Amino acid sequence: MGSLSDTLPSEVAEALNARLMLRDAFLRAVVASEDTADHSGIREAWTRANEALARFKSTTSVPVTKVAESFSIKIQQKLASTMPPRPIVKLSFTEATGHLTRLLEDGLKAVDITDYSDPHSLLVRLLRLANLHPYLLFFSFLIATFYRLRWRHSKRGNRNL
Repeated sequence: MGSLSDTLPSEVAEALNARLMLRDAFLRAVVASEDTADHSGIREAWTRANEALARFKSTTSVPVTKVAESFSIKIQQKLASTMPPRPIVKLSFTEATGHLTRLLEDGLKAVDITDYSDPHSLLVRLLRLANLHPYLLFFSFLIATFYRLRWRHSKRGNRNL
């Protein structure tokens, strides 16, 4: 970024740097989430990602030029995993930023799930998160799995789960 910042206007260089920092922070948060034993590290990574998003949002007023050749429908259709490929959804910049904001905020809220002391606190945290997004089937699956495991262990006489 150093050599580019000499040739670009300062606000454009800052906007590019903010976008790169956001990508880096988001990827670091995703990688940090794999180690569920390190609660503080996960929380710190998601907090940094949210801070990088705030910095990114402060640079969105920089004028941009859309480059039609930067996106290929043909390549997108080859990369699509569904058959037949779904139509490409076109979001405005504001809508896309809103989705990204919710994703990063929810990632920070989901960190609470990894820090539980007993099955009841885990269930409460799962229900609280599922209540935020009742449409997510994944959370419903987690809750159902938790109840099934708890029921199996109670049938065996193991009430500690």
